[in-house]
Amino acid sequence: MTIEIKACSLSFRIASAEPELENTIRPWLEHFPGAEDAARKVHLGKDRLLLNGSLLEKFPSPEQALVADRVLYWIKRIIVERDSSHLFLHASAVTYGGRAFIFAGDSGSGKSTLAAWLCSAGAAFVSDYAAPLTEPNGYVAPLPFPIEIVNPPPHLIARLKTGAGVRRNAFYHVGGVLSCRFLPQVIAAAPVPAAALFFLKRIPGADTRSRPLDQRATIASLAQLSLNGAALGHRAWKILAHLADRVPAYELVNPDLKDLACPEKLAALAS
Repeated sequence: MTIEIKACSLSFRIASAEPELENTIRPWLEHFPGAEDAARKVHLGKDRLLLNGSLLEKFPSPEQALVADRVLYWIKRIIVERDSSHLFLHASAVTYGGRAFIFAGDSGSGKSTLAAWLCSAGAAFVSDYAAPLTEPNGYVAPLPFPIEIVNPPPHLIARLKTGAGVRRNAFYHVGGVLSCRFLPQVIAAAPVPAAALFFLKRIPGADTRSRPLDQRATIASLAQLSLNGAALGHRAWKILAHLADRVPAYELVNPDLKDLACPEKLAALAS
């Protein structure tokens, strides 16, 4: 098996002597553009993953779904750590009407679930886990690794199983917990300007509430959720300031994700 892809500014060549893994991994990467002369060579063995000959991880389980999960994780991590041409936010993003809606937040805040709902309702997918922002205008660039959701809500599972907005999905268990990997049907092809920023928070016991953020609070929230801001230095601050100055931002505490999952409602909120 050999898969060559370009993601953001990095190129990868993924190879394995285990042919049974090809059908597990290739479908999740085949929509990426191909790469020539890939500098980063990922070798997938039966129980380990190597990058240019150096060990990344030994697999605790031989299950193919889990191996695919770890391969996708490491490629995303390498991109965030080594691509210096983008600022990455811990966020998911979709597009509607030619503009991007960015959902930022800590793990478990609901950003991936909300993106999945919106894509099943007709929005185009941009990214999950890490949203790449371009210089200097902060456009959101596509990084369409599949959406990964741990313990997805039953109504979302039912929705995805209907095939609505779905290019490919898979359900599997990790430690007894159901996980979902979902690749939307429609994927953005080029960087798009941001329409709005939504900072999602889960606070046990708190009421559902929302509030607009001013520029200062927006920059502070963006800085906390940037994945490589320290490496970019002043370049990162220019992108964040540009976004905070031009894009409306909202804090959403314990939001009803299913209720929010309407592209028209988000577009109206951002207008």
